[in-house]
Amino acid sequence: MSRRLRAALVMVICLALAAPACAQDILEKIEKTGKVTMGFREGSVPFGYIDAKGQWAGFGIDIGQEIVAALSTRFGKPIELVRQPINPKTRIPLVVNGTVDIGIGSTTITLAREEVVDFSLPYFLTGTMLLVPKGSDIQDFPDLAGKRVGMGSGSTANIKGLDRAMESGLIQPACEKVLFEEHNKGFLALQQGKIHAYFTDASILAGMKAKRQTPRTGKSSEST
Repeated sequence: MSRRLRAALVMVICLALAAPACAQDILEKIEKTGKVTMGFREGSVPFGYIDAKGQWAGFGIDIGQEIVAALSTRFGKPIELVRQPINPKTRIPLVVNGTVDIGIGSTTITLAREEVVDFSLPYFLTGTMLLVPKGSDIQDFPDLAGKRVGMGSGSTANIKGLDRAMESGLIQPACEKVLFEEHNKGFLALQQGKIHAYFTDASILAGMKAKRQTPRTGKSSEST
């Protein structure tokens, strides 16, 4: 039977020698400067994206605003929110090097990532699915044989999941992976016929699909 891969939407903060020490350092920095820098996605509907007015919008931005309100209450003074763009490639490095105090987005918790950043408790769970054009014969992993499949360039779990599917023989001949820095760019490529399918979190696909009804979602992915 098919089994959904699960991805957690979380916040990440820098992890130095110990999480509590690093968290305290970040709080001291925020109190001293009166600012908190948060990383948000620019093309990850509905969690973080730029709307038609050129403004940041989405679920992640709403959570960020709530955190700012809580910090302002904690320190007894207004805390300024500084927004920093992040994408699948930069979201972890920018937290590690201190450019971003908190990254908010659809980031899968992995053991490798936990070695360099600290995660909040998950606040959203989703599976991964395929988005394909209407009329496509692609329904599941085996149908990707020989096809061009788009996904986020830093989407480690999705990339590894597709690699395992090819290694196990589930996809024969192998498909071609096409990586995009942001999901909206991958969605555009799908609309333009440059790729046959786009593979990412079901919730993100739903947001992408809602903006234009031409593509349809396929079956949920299988884990191996």
